Amino acid sequence: MPQATKGSGKDVAAIYCDYRSDITSYEVQNIIMPVLNKKGFTLLEKVAMPHSNFHTVGILYADIVAYLSARIDTISSDIGLFESIPPEQLKKNGKVKKLKSSVELIKKIKNLDRYAVKVK
Repeated sequence: MPQATKGSGKDVAAIYCDYRSDITSYEVQNIIMPVLNKKGFTLLEKVAMPHSNFHTVGILYADIVAYLSARIDTISSDIGLFESIPPEQLKKNGKVKKLKSSVELIKKIKNLDRYAVKVK
């Protein structure tokens, strides 16, 4: 999480995450508050933990980004496995393909165009 930028209203944060039965929103808030405080953010409202569904697009978006990021981290940490593979076989290696596709998907997600729905 970056430092809060200066200016009115630019130092507030709202936290939303998937509902979990093993932790309360209060417990999540207690865990994240030291990080928010250190970065100069003020929590706008209590942590929200809605059940993920087609009405919670932001959470679904975050799930996709988290999954791809974790896949990149996991495969990257195993990079030593690829050192002994000849370059011509690297192109066919399944893990290398997953790594490349995950990186490309993250790039595309970061550059998604947003469109407003027009009612006719």
